[in-house]
Amino acid sequence: MISREKLENSLLSIFNSEEIQTAKKGIPARLVVYPKSRDQLCELVTFATANGFTLIPLGSGSRLAGNGKYDLAVTTSHLDEQIEHSPADMVATIPAGASFSLTQSSLQKHGQRIPLDPQVEDGSTIGGIVSANAWGPLRHRFGTAKNSILATTIVNGECKIVKAGAKVVKNVSGYDLNKLYIGARGSLGILLDVTFRLQPLPEKVQIFSVPHDSLHDAFQTASAGSRLPLMVETVVLRKSPDWEVTIKIAGSEEVRKTVEDAIPGDISWGREVNYSENSDSLYDINISVPKSYLKSFFKSVGDLDGLSLWSLPEVGICRLNLKDAGQLQQITICVESGGGFMEVERKPEGSDIPRWPIAPHGLNWMRQIKSAFDPHGIFAPGILGKGL
Repeated sequence: MISREKLENSLLSIFNSEEIQTAKKGIPARLVVYPKSRDQLCELVTFATANGFTLIPLGSGSRLAGNGKYDLAVTTSHLDEQIEHSPADMVATIPAGASFSLTQSSLQKHGQRIPLDPQVEDGSTIGGIVSANAWGPLRHRFGTAKNSILATTIVNGECKIVKAGAKVVKNVSGYDLNKLYIGARGSLGILLDVTFRLQPLPEKVQIFSVPHDSLHDAFQTASAGSRLPLMVETVVLRKSPDWEVTIKIAGSEEVRKTVEDAIPGDISWGREVNYSENSDSLYDINISVPKSYLKSFFKSVGDLDGLSLWSLPEVGICRLNLKDAGQLQQITICVESGGGFMEVERKPEGSDIPRWPIAPHGLNWMRQIKSAFDPHGIFAPGILGKGL
């Protein structure tokens, strides 16, 4: 393996010294590079291909996980590109390196939003969120990124800039390649921009929570909340340490009477819930099971020591935070018996626990897609597992 110093010197043919930095702790690469143009980025990919160097696209780094150490982390945050927003069409094309939070703030001035609300850090980028398929409570109403993305632009493994989709809501131009990049974690190329179908920003929202001692009663409340004849934005069931249902509704205070007539229990209004990860947890796990099995799953794992979770019960997904790796085996057995899937999104450095403890269907197809998009194997090899 080439030394870090020699690697840095070899990059000076493409970057100046200020555009090359030593990777900080937590970034699985030896160096971080900051291209300022698409041409410079393509030159880097050509260079990496010729020399057998591996690249990992970098947003804030908060969702990076996987096996192996890469030669270079590549951030697109310094590319000289701007947001293209058409308020009348409710469509926006956003650079992958743009801050998610700042982009949302800009769109909200026009009464619009990207219909995603993952728990993000200040530096989280559009590209990082799409690449990780990050989601939050708004998934209840709007789904995930795949339901809102209209078009993407990437640099692929053959050093070509490739566009997929179109900047229109109704597009019938062949295969929807956009969905391949969502959740690929940079393994198929480097995202340059993403075009989103936007949604209106509610003028007002009403938030209420209902605590429960009984899991059965909590599910009853969640089900009743989702059926309210109102604009229900989110329905979240959480355990930390007791069961609680929190529901957000678009509308003025006039909706409260409808809620109080339909939802029994001790309703608390106006309290926003923080769904950020448990800072003491070592493992963050995404789980998807049939909606009909979710209650049985919670009965099986709900008493695990140190467990905290929140879920979208009407979707059949949940997010678990664990401190003990030994609990993973019990959780895996419960998920698999219910016909579900799970992803270990965060784990301690050096852990050999696979990203997917339950192998997803179509792994061979995924490896063939990886080979077609990244024939030289330079983009984040192994980040999704062996051969990926």
